[in-house]
Amino acid sequence: MKNEFIENELWYLSISGAFQRNNVYEENIDDKNGNKKDAFKKQLRACIVDITQRYHVFVSDVEHVGHISALIASNKDEILNRGKLTFGTAQKLLNLYLKYMWCTDRLAHIPPHCPIDSIILKNSKQYKYKSWTQLDCEDEYMRYITDLREQASGKNLHLAEWELGVFNRRAEKKII
Repeated sequence: MKNEFIENELWYLSISGAFQRNNVYEENIDDKNGNKKDAFKKQLRACIVDITQRYHVFVSDVEHVGHISALIASNKDEILNRGKLTFGTAQKLLNLYLKYMWCTDRLAHIPPHCPIDSIILKNSKQYKYKSWTQLDCEDEYMRYITDLREQASGKNLHLAEWELGVFNRRAEKKII
């Protein structure tokens, strides 16, 4: 029961982080009771959980980007803005979920990437003031990953470890 509770919370944190302040849903959708959104989120979670099973072994950059693309392709829906998730939203959702699974020892290997969002983008030399929510190009995403990975390796850290440090410093400043 405790494990199910924690995994539900990890999912909630992931989807909230990826969807908040983000125009994920089409405007004026007919979903007064929320059934369409709930059904979509249930399908999306099943897809994320299935993909996560593949991370109990090492996953390359190419495989990881493929998983992000597969997440987009298998979760098209009329309730979504433009009928699909942006690459930016999909990468944040998957990367956040993997981060939380790893941080709670539910993932054997460190995630290959970190969640890319406005806080992390401000640390990239490649940042062009485009919102992460609008990121819709694998090449642009990988330019950020490469740049941020260089910064992490300069501190002898894996990218996922480096990102934890960035968020911890941010939290310390706000004294949470």
